[in-house]
Amino acid sequence: MAAESVAGIVIVVLAYASAVGRPRPGISWSVAIAGLWIVVVSWGVVTPSKLNAMLVGLLVLGLGTANAVSRHVPARTDA
Repeated sequence: MAAESVAGIVIVVLAYASAVGRPRPGISWSVAIAGLWIVVVSWGVVTPSKLNAMLVGLLVLGLGTANAVSRHVPARTDA
């Protein structure tokens, strides 16, 4: 439970930084990694609370990845 709480706090801080600051894919990838961490920590015996944590982790992983990919801006090359 402590690992999930820490990951939740990390997600909140990174999501806030992503929403308020300059868009950076690195922050969104960090959110996705934190979501993956929740899934890994929750793996094992399936109880309703673990299942909920896994679903939230998968949702955070998916949204963090989508945000990172959508914010990726290719570098400009002047020809």
